Amino acid sequence: MVAKLDRLSRGVHFISGLMKHRVNFIVTELGADVEPFLLHIYAALAEKERRLISQRTKDALARSTKKLGSLPLNWSTLRYVFGHEEEDRNAEKAPQA
Repeated sequence: MVAKLDRLSRGVHFISGLMKHRVNFIVTELGADVEPFLLHIYAALAEKERRLISQRTKDALARSTKKLGSLPLNWSTLRYVFGHEEEDRNAEKAPQA
């Protein structure tokens, strides 16, 4: 029993393999009587999401490497890379209620 299908796996091949070998599993988000077709659809979406997350991570690391010349080493560097340092400065200047 898993809460969400992507917690079990983000791979269509793995999920379909479980189904092929008749491994019983319940995805609470989808219910006990979900159709196998829907499980395949959700598994395909989870797999696509995995690829998108991977690409976003690679892009962010490439931006930080380009901007800093090396990988970020701490949270303040990460905040700088992603542009949050301006928000921090504005929050410090804002009047306290």
